[in-house]
Amino acid sequence: MDLYKAFYPAFKYGLHRKYDISVENPENVLDMPAIYAPNHIKFADSALVAMVYTDITGLPLRFAAKQEYFDGDGIDNEGKLGRSMKFLMEHSRMIPVNRENVDFEALMADTSRALRRGDSVALHPEGTRSEDGKIHRFRPGAAMIAIANSVPVVPTGLLYTEYSYGRKTHVDVMFGDALYPSEFASSRRTDRRQSLLFTEAIENSVARLTGMEQSRVPAKLKKLRDLGKTERE
Repeated sequence: MDLYKAFYPAFKYGLHRKYDISVENPENVLDMPAIYAPNHIKFADSALVAMVYTDITGLPLRFAAKQEYFDGDGIDNEGKLGRSMKFLMEHSRMIPVNRENVDFEALMADTSRALRRGDSVALHPEGTRSEDGKIHRFRPGAAMIAIANSVPVVPTGLLYTEYSYGRKTHVDVMFGDALYPSEFASSRRTDRRQSLLFTEAIENSVARLTGMEQSRVPAKLKKLRDLGKTERE
């Protein structure tokens, strides 16, 4: 059962209560199935991109979300809003992903199924949120899925401006020019080389949109960061 459109008005209302939202280059949102590849800063990133996409197109945007939401662990992995998040994820056809042990074949299958259905999908190539204000190295999954399904990738940027004294947080949602798998294909390139070049181009485009520094190293999951901190202590 797909309740995305039924959820959408409340979903939009909630986001507008918290965020002052500006959209740049809405003309770059496509009228065909595509993968949207945003940088990842906050919990609300995917929801904001989905809301803006639906505002522009009238269509749902499915996004990959961590498996814990589907398992009922909630937004804090300790059960906060667990049942609500589980219901929302399952009944709006979002895509589960286990970030600690990614089953890429399952992610490919679920995402490809959504694209064949005519939906667009948002994937965060960093894999987890950045906590240092930099864009971390993009993983090649989004590019590989785009290549396998012959769909474009739309680089997407998010930038937040925090205010004190109760004002709404301002967020810019920015859409770059679409990148197509064929631009990186060559008889002299292996599939792996094509996906790596495609991934690099997506990351560079998001960096240009946001003006954020690229760290050139992968982001670590919070659990792994906390483990490393504990071991050092």
